[in-house]
Formats: sequence, structure tokens, C-alpha cells
Amino acid sequence: MRHKYLLGLLIAVVVGCLCLFQIVYSEVKEKTIAELNSRQLIHARQAAMGIEEYFSDLIIFLTKISESGHIISLDDQGRKEMDFALKTSRREIKAIARADESGRMLCSLPYEQTVIGRDISYQKHIREIMKIRKPVVSDVFTTMRGYNAIGLYVPVFKGKEYRGTLAFLIDFQAISRRFLQDIRIGETGYAWMISRDGIELYCPVPGHTGKSVFENCKEFPSIISMANEMVKGRQGVTTYTFNQIRDQKTETVRKQAVYLPVKVGDTFWSIVVASSEDEALATLLNFRNKLIFVAVLLLLVSAIISYYGMKAWGILREDAKRREAENALHESEERYKSLFENNHAVMLLIDPHNAAIIDANPAACAYYGWSREEIKKQRIDKINTLTSEEVKDEMQSARSEKRNHFFFKHRTADGTIRDVEVYSGPLTLKGKAILYSIVHDITERKLAEEALHESEERFRSMIQSLSDMIFILDRNGQLTYESPSASRILGYQPGYFIGKSPFIHIHHDDLDQVVNAMDEVVQSLNPGIPTPFRHLKSDGTWCYLEALGSNQFDNPRIQGIVLTVRDITERKLAEEALKFSFSLLSASLESTADGILIVDRQGKIARWNKKFADMWKIPEEVLFNRDDEKAINHILAQLADPEQFAAKVRKLYEQPGESSFDQIEFIDGRIFERYSQPQRIDDNIVGRVWSFRDITERKRAEEDKAKLEEQYRQAQKMEAIGQLAGGIAHDFNNMLNIILGYSQMALMKIEPSGPLNANIQEIMNAARRSADLVRQLLAFARKQTITPKALDLNDTVAGMLSWLRKLIGEDIDLLWMPSANLWPVKMDPAQIDQILANLAINARDSISGVGKITIETGKEEFDEAYCSLHADFIPGHYAMLAVSDNGCGMDKKTLDKIYEPFFTTKELGKGTGLGLATVYGIVRQNNGFINVYSEPGKGTKFSIYLSRSDGAETKVEEQPAKAGPLIGTETVLLVEDDEALLRMGEMMMKELGYTVLTAGSPNEAIQLAGQYAGDIQLLMTDVVMPEMSGHDLRKRFSTIRPDMECLFMSGYTENVIAHRGILNEGVHYLQKPFSMNDLASKVREALDKA
Repeated sequence: MRHKYLLGLLIAVVVGCLCLFQIVYSEVKEKTIAELNSRQLIHARQAAMGIEEYFSDLIIFLTKISESGHIISLDDQGRKEMDFALKTSRREIKAIARADESGRMLCSLPYEQTVIGRDISYQKHIREIMKIRKPVVSDVFTTMRGYNAIGLYVPVFKGKEYRGTLAFLIDFQAISRRFLQDIRIGETGYAWMISRDGIELYCPVPGHTGKSVFENCKEFPSIISMANEMVKGRQGVTTYTFNQIRDQKTETVRKQAVYLPVKVGDTFWSIVVASSEDEALATLLNFRNKLIFVAVLLLLVSAIISYYGMKAWGILREDAKRREAENALHESEERYKSLFENNHAVMLLIDPHNAAIIDANPAACAYYGWSREEIKKQRIDKINTLTSEEVKDEMQSARSEKRNHFFFKHRTADGTIRDVEVYSGPLTLKGKAILYSIVHDITERKLAEEALHESEERFRSMIQSLSDMIFILDRNGQLTYESPSASRILGYQPGYFIGKSPFIHIHHDDLDQVVNAMDEVVQSLNPGIPTPFRHLKSDGTWCYLEALGSNQFDNPRIQGIVLTVRDITERKLAEEALKFSFSLLSASLESTADGILIVDRQGKIARWNKKFADMWKIPEEVLFNRDDEKAINHILAQLADPEQFAAKVRKLYEQPGESSFDQIEFIDGRIFERYSQPQRIDDNIVGRVWSFRDITERKRAEEDKAKLEEQYRQAQKMEAIGQLAGGIAHDFNNMLNIILGYSQMALMKIEPSGPLNANIQEIMNAARRSADLVRQLLAFARKQTITPKALDLNDTVAGMLSWLRKLIGEDIDLLWMPSANLWPVKMDPAQIDQILANLAINARDSISGVGKITIETGKEEFDEAYCSLHADFIPGHYAMLAVSDNGCGMDKKTLDKIYEPFFTTKELGKGTGLGLATVYGIVRQNNGFINVYSEPGKGTKFSIYLSRSDGAETKVEEQPAKAGPLIGTETVLLVEDDEALLRMGEMMMKELGYTVLTAGSPNEAIQLAGQYAGDIQLLMTDVVMPEMSGHDLRKRFSTIRPDMECLFMSGYTENVIAHRGILNEGVHYLQKPFSMNDLASKVREALDKA
């Protein structure tokens, strides 16, 4: 029975040892797994921070680019800015793209023709950014070039108007290599990452990347359970089973894993770092297995020995006890030796009295770089960087078990300083009190912590130097942080806002929109929309701020809303100034009388005023739709010379710095002045301003003015010629009268067959031609003395037809086309003769060979509207007399000069150049006007319009000519200041039988009449005399001799007895030069009337 107790005691000892081992093993296992997970968490955090900073920097960079006006409008400069951003960005950024607000691709660099214009609005991330208007990161996808990529998209705004997206295409393989691929813990540890939707963004297991973790791992519930926590954005430590390590299939293994979220744009990803538990515990498992084997073996051996030993128990009792004790001691030593030798952790045994290292396991030798013998010669205070006294104090703490957890810096054999975490405590070995130390290298963890601290310090320094203000708002609505820039911008003391509501100094008119914007941020994980508002500064003035909130309640380091507040006072003031300038420009554009069009560098319509649309008659929808092609076509269709207009425009766009001024003519007769000036911003030409002014009325006024000036010059010319004609007519006609009178009296005294008869006849003919020339000059100058009568043009012309046919010759047909019921005109019949004679002669001379001349009459009525468009025309009723021919015609140059006196196209000696001038003068003298139409080779037509006479038509009865000179016996007082004419007149009158009293001046005539006792029946007086005119002389005689008639004689009346050449009523007038027959007829006419 006693033997049985001994066997039971042996078994109890073995079981106790196993239990003790299991306790130690479990503690070491838990610490090993905890250390593994700590290392994995450090790797995960480092990767997460790297990814967050990477995308945060990219979002800031891409957002800054998207605010460029050139990027918004996507002009040539905008494309250059996109290309520059791509070339200067990190090499993992493979492309940059711009899409419009509807999701249509506008630009992609590098350029791909197939992409431009493609609608990508169906893509999940595009729909998301169109909805939330905040930065979005896409899932991983495979590009056409075969690499995995993600897209980073930021919204593009013009003001507050959403104008599309700007995106970077990023090589996710490069990101994974940079942050995830190099994470290796042992042989089996690696990292993988999923999106918020559970899509595996990176996984070294082939075929997993880009697919859902729920699909890839549906056979592994523990992974599915972990994934459910990950997609909620949670952080944790877990264990899961899987059957593959990277690209190698294995049996199902148990893995230790840590996972945590990564904030990226508007979403988050989750990183997993996992390692095989078996690999981490491989050394412990090996030791445990050996120990179990030894324990089982010992149990068997003990059982056998007990069985046989109990038989010899009595004999060998003492020996068995000794051996049993030796075996137990040996087993214990072996057990601890195995644990010491095979542990992968660095283990040291130290003498606390002198700090000498008693022993070190192989892991310690490998770690420190010394052999076992060399490390035993070292002292712990030489390896530890602390002073000997400090090391002694720390050993005392461990020895007394006040502390067992330490952090030191240890020096290795090559002098490298490593950060270590040490677990140390007392241990008795062979009856001697020593210290054990388990050392873990935490250098990488320390570096990670220092990097994290440095990053936090850098972030804090960046926050303090920012010009923007940063605030953090907690769940209670109070500010828990304010950046130093807050006091600098707003003027309050540093820390003033801590613990206060962010709304206390916001303008009450802006408070509602700020509160609403804050509510949206609180309810969403996405950043809010920038909200402008007015805020009170410490000096009592208002400034303009713009705030952007970011919900960071799920971020354990922040747990609040981060408010980024920017001072936009200067921008607001600039915007107000810009608005004022713009309104002033708009008002100026609309108030100007000119049509203004502003185009960009490419000639596209940018702005216009209403006057421009009205002047060019362009429909408003064409301009509002910026339909440049329709606008150009509409403009060109109105122009008289569209090609010249288009060529001018092209030239200006080829020379963008040039200005231009010209005139353009329209088909409908309008004329515009066109002025073009390049539009410059600084030294850059950004467009062109076109100004159009309608000068049609001004041009017409200038033309009318030119016509009036020409008419005035013509009138002055005629007045000058009239003055000349009048000046010479009196004296010239007096001299011609002497020549004709004495020649006629000479012919009366010689035989008709005498030799002098022919010579005297030539003298008379020359004098008559000279008299005709003077008469034509007076007619042109409208100073011809006439006696107008009411005439029927048809009767007057008909009476001249036979004479005209003789005048034009037999080879030319004369066609007479009278109009019925022709209105009468008041005119001197002799002037009709002059008109028809001159026009007929000109028509005849224009016809070479046979031809036709047509004379026609008609009636015309001209109103105010017609006369306003035709110079010299006066509204009223007119009788028309037209003479046309089919001769050679005239060109415009000739037509401009035909009425000038002495202008002729005939050969020298065949024309005086006074024919048409005479016609023009006669027509104008009778208040008519003349119109001519002629084309070279087609003939000419003169149309003369004579004012309708209001008096009844009077038919002129010709007096039958009396045979021989009319004689008389009456007494005549002849007054003439020209002595030769006085003697000639006396001789003629006496030849006619009259008693003649002569006087050389008016005063002499008055004296003579006073002295003469008999009756004087007739006063014959010159009109123009030095002392007084003949008209005034007659007035003097009207009181002295009231019954005496008067006959005026003159070569030029000078309006003395006529108005504008028309004789006053009841005046008897004898035109110089005159013949004896003319004299006898006029004297008899005056006397007989009396």
C-alpha cells in the first residue's frame, strides 16, 4: 500500500510539473501573441498614416488646381496647367482627367481620343461626387494598360456652381508597394486592405484584389465576422482561419490579426495585418511538445521503476530516494535549460551584486553579436546605456519586485544602440539569488512612435503657421481648440474661444445658414460645403469669413468637428469692387449709342450690348446660345461685300495686336463705322472689342451737304458769270448796237449790187452772232430779259417741228409724242425755242449717221417724300418736256460738267459750250428743274419739269408783220449817255420822220423838257446811266409830263425795269442791239398804246 502512495505521489509530482509548465507556457504565449499584435498594430498604423497623409496631400493639391479659372473653363491654359500638374506630381500618378457637370469626359492626359466625350456618369464614384460635391476615391480597378488603379476625384466649382470633376488616376500597385507590400512579419505575416464596401483593394493572395472579401472568403466565417466589423470603420484584434499564405496553398491555419480604418477622402478603407499563430509560437510549441514527450516518457519510466522498485523497496529504499531526487533535479534542470536555450526571446541571467552576465541564451547571442563565452564576460551596466549607479538602482527594483517592466537602450557588439523592452525579476539558481531578464527589441516601434510624434509636431507647427484658423468643436457644441491664427486675425486674446459656442459673434443675418451648414456636417462623415458669413472682430468691425467643417467624431484622436475658417474680407471687397466694375461696364455698354461686341481670343462671342443686336438685327436666341456660326452668317448676309468683311476679320485675328477702323456698307444702303481694338489683361491679349456706329444718316447729311455746297458753288459760279455777263452786256450791246445801226444805215445809202454791200452784210452778221452770244450768257445766268406768257407746250413744240427737222437733217428721224390734257406753263415762248434748239442740236451731234430724236411731253406730280430723296426737286405739279436720242451717250465724268459754261466735247470751232448751260439757266429762271439720264453707247434723255401755271391758258396770237418801217411825226425825247448811240438814234428817228430832242444825261433831259414848249409824246431812255436810272427818270417825268409814254432801251436791265429778268407790267422795252425795224416797231407800239 505504501508503494501505491509513493506511485501516486510520483504521478502527482509529474502532473504538478505539467500544470506549472502549462501556466508558464500560457503566460509566455499570451505575451508573445500580445507582442506580435503590438508589432502588427504598429505596421498597420504606419501604413494607415502614410496612406491618409498621401491622400490628404493629394486632395489639397488637386483641390487647389481645380480652383484655377483656366481649369474651370478648360481653355488652352487650363490644359497646360493640367499637363504641368501631371508632370510634376508623384510618379505613381499616371493620368489627370477633367469631366463636366453631366459626367461627360472633356480632357484626359495623357491624351486618349477614345476617352474624350465618353459619358462616365454611370460609374459609382462619379454618381457619388455628383451627389455630395466632395472629394471621392474610387475602388480599385484594372486599367486598359493592365495595372490596378484607383481614381481620386475632386469637385470643380465656379463660385458655388458645380462645374464637374478633376481627377488623378493613381497606380495602386505603387501605393501598395509603398505602404503595404513590404509589411512582412516572419514568413507568413502580410497586410491586406478592403474598401468601405468590402472590396479587397490589395491582397497578396492571387485573384483577390478587386473582388469582395465576402465572396472570396465566404467559406471562412471568422474572416466574414472580422470583415463585418471592418466595413463599419471599427478597429480591433481578432483571430481567423485561412488556407492560403500569399500565393501558396496550405492547410487551414490560425492567424492573429489586427485591423483599423484608414480615412481617405469621403470614405475609409480598412487595413489588416495578420500572421500565422503557429509561426509566432513555433519555438514555444516545440518546447511544449518535447516537454510533453519527456513527461509522458517519465511517467512510463516512473511506472516501470515503481513496479520493479516496489519489489526491492525494502532493499533499495534509500538508494531509490537518492536516485529519485537526482532524476527530479536533472529533469528540472533540463526543463529550464530547454526553456532557456530554445526561447526565441532574448534571455539573460545576471548577478545583481556585480551586474555580471552569468549566462545568455542563443537568441541573446544572436541579438547582441557576441558569442556565449564573450557575452558572459560582459557586464549589464556596460551594455545598458545608463550609468552604473542607475543600472544598480534598476536591478534593485527588479530584485525587490517593485518593478518588473523596464525600457532601456542597449549597446550591441558593433556599437549600435537599440531600444529594448525588458521584463526582469528575481530567480534562485543552485541556491544563488540572481536576476532573469527577457529582452524585446522595440527599436522599430520606437522609430514609429517617434515618426508619429514628429508627424504630430509637424502638423501642430503647420497649424500654428497657417493663415487659416482651425477650431475643434466637441459634441456639446463648445470649442475645444483654436489655432494661434485666430487671435491674429480676429484680435481676441489667445484661448478666448475655448469653451465657447462658435456662433457667439456671427452676424444675426448669417446665423441661420451657418447653423444649417453645421447640422449637415454633424449628420455626415463628409466635409461640408464652404459657408461664408460675417464675424465680429475685437475692435467692433465686421469681417468676412468662410468656414468648412469636417466630421471627425469617429476619429479617436479628435472626436469632434474640425472647422477650417478663412478670412475672405479682401476677396469679398474685391468681389464687390468687381461687381461694381461689372455693373458699370454693363451700364456703359447699354447706354452707348454704338453697337458693342466682345469676343475671346478664338473669336467666340463673349458679350454684347442690345444696340449691337438691334443694329445687326440678330435674333437674341442666336447670341444667348453663343451660336457663332449663325451669327456670322446673319452678319455676312446683310453686307454689300461680305468677302472683304471676312478677309478683314481674318487679318485681324492673324495679327491680334492690331487695331482697325473702316466703314462697311450694307445691301440695304446702311453704312457702319467699324472700330476694332484688342482686349488686354496686363500684357496678354485675351480677346477683341468690336464697335459699330450707324453713320447712314450722317453720310446722307454729308452727301446732301456736298450737293448743297456744289449747288452753292455752281450758284456762285453762275452769279459770277452773270455779273460778268451783265457787266459786259450793257457796254458790249451798246457797241454792237452802233455797229449794227450804222451798218444798216450804210446799206440804205448804197446800191445793193455795190461792192461794199457784201462787206457790210458780213459786219452785220458778225454783230448779230455776237449779240446771240451775249444773249446766251445772260440766259445761262438767268438775267435774260423775258416776257413770260401762259403756254401750251404741245402747241409751242408743234409749231417748231418743221424748223427742227430742218435743223437736225434728213438722216435723223424726229418723233413727236405729245401728252393729252397737258398742264399750261408760264414762260417766254422764245425761251422754249432756245431750249429745243440747243437740245436738238446736241442730240443731232451725238448721233453718228442715221438715228432718232424723240420729243415728248407729260404731267408729273412730286410729293415731299420723293423730293427729300432728290436734290433740286420741289413738291408740286409739273409739265414735262423731254428730248431723247439714241446717240453715243455720256459717261458720269461728262455728266458732272455738262452745265458748266464753255464746257464742250465737240471739236474746236464746232461748239461754244453754252448750249446746255443756256438750257439750264432758262429752266432754273422759270423755277423748273432738269434731269438727265445717259449711258455710253445707249443715248441720252433730258427731262425738263416746268411748274404748272395757275392762270388760264392763253394762246399767243402773232401780229401780222407790217411792210416797211413804221414812221411817225411825233416828238420824241431821246436820252442816252453814250454819245455815239445818241447820234445814231437821232439819225434813225429822224429817218423815220420823228421830231427828235436829244439829251446826253438825265439832268440834261429834265432841263430840256422843261424848256421845250411843245408836247413830247415819247421818252426814249437808256436804262443804266450815271446820274440816275431810266426808271427814276421816268418817275421824274411822270409829274412834269404825265401824258408822256416811255420806251426803255438797254443791253442789260440790271433789275431796274425787270425782276429776275421778267419785265414789269406795262413796260415797253427795246433790247440792244436793235435794228431800225426793231426801233420803228417798238416806238410805234409805245405810241399807239398811248
